[in-house]
Amino acid sequence: MSRDEPGAVLQAAWDAMCDELKVAGAAVMREGVDQTEASLARGFEHLAHLVLDSLTWATAPGPDFPRFVHMNDTPEIADNRFAATRPDASYRITGRIDTLCDVNISLHEGWPFLGGRRVWGDLGRRDLHVDEAGRFEIVVSAEPQAANWLPLPPEARIVQVREYFTDWDSHRPGVLEIVRQGSEGQAPPRPQAADVAARFASVGPWLQGYLTTHGQMVRHRFSVINGVAQPAPAAACNRNVWYGPGRFRLTPDEALIIEFQPPKARAWTIQWLTFPWYEPPDLANRATSLMAEDAVVGSDGRVRVVVTGRDPGVPNWLDIGDSTEGVVMLRWIWCDEAFPVTSTMTEWKTLHERLPADTARVTPDTRKAQQARRRSHWAGRAR
Repeated sequence: MSRDEPGAVLQAAWDAMCDELKVAGAAVMREGVDQTEASLARGFEHLAHLVLDSLTWATAPGPDFPRFVHMNDTPEIADNRFAATRPDASYRITGRIDTLCDVNISLHEGWPFLGGRRVWGDLGRRDLHVDEAGRFEIVVSAEPQAANWLPLPPEARIVQVREYFTDWDSHRPGVLEIVRQGSEGQAPPRPQAADVAARFASVGPWLQGYLTTHGQMVRHRFSVINGVAQPAPAAACNRNVWYGPGRFRLTPDEALIIEFQPPKARAWTIQWLTFPWYEPPDLANRATSLMAEDAVVGSDGRVRVVVTGRDPGVPNWLDIGDSTEGVVMLRWIWCDEAFPVTSTMTEWKTLHERLPADTARVTPDTRKAQQARRRSHWAGRAR
């Protein structure tokens, strides 16, 4: 191969990847044809985040010398780390997780939006031997191990670790490392043109798969307007999480009240995301999510979450700002029992009449303090 041939291969691969980015931009334009200017702007911001994620994964180390990389799509309660694996190898994962609520370690056939829908493992802290300092070590392999073993099936290509945060004052990202056993003291070979070209070629399908699959999910799974489905396990998702999708369509003079008895679960959360992009809104500066530890439970044992763009002066507020449409997701995590979820749309002027008379009040100063706490927490997170 002449010196010019590798350059030609790489240039062609780069140009083809850039063409795929244009195709993805056209897809966002089609999806946002009926959206406002602000929503379309969010759509392209969403696409930019996806481009970063697709390039992060495309250029991440392969299964011979893997490394965990952060890639988050719904990070209100968890950060997600991914690393590549191959079925004929074994891996050692070590870390320290005393700064976290919990972790979930699972193996995946691939990206679900590219057809890799099977999931194995789902180990949590209770399944691991963790010492007093929060350190642990597990082996991921096809061969059985005595303890802290995650079986590696022939179809698995990705290991994922979810880091759960439920106390924003104390929980911080953990320390995690993955090493292929037998690679100690070695270094990967220098990249070749064909390998880099193949990585560039994977970006377009990743983007198209994500956009198409999530677009269909938002349109169909989140089909009930101003209502939320009862949380339940979902196929091709974490088996330890029950999902309750919903959607709102509100004017500035309306509000949605979502009401439930807290589930018997180790953690739960509710958040809203943009429509139709399924993109987290301003996580640091608006009350876009609520976790169990921060929820105020009424005297009757029920949680009432108010979804509206104006501060209602009560706890459990999801701030949608100037958005008039969005999706809502409830997640019951490590859930043993859940109770019915109800939704009520009301006019702003009658909101407080729909809430119990003894509903707590939140002052502007308290709300500012809550916002400052959110900012401080997100400053130390992956995104």
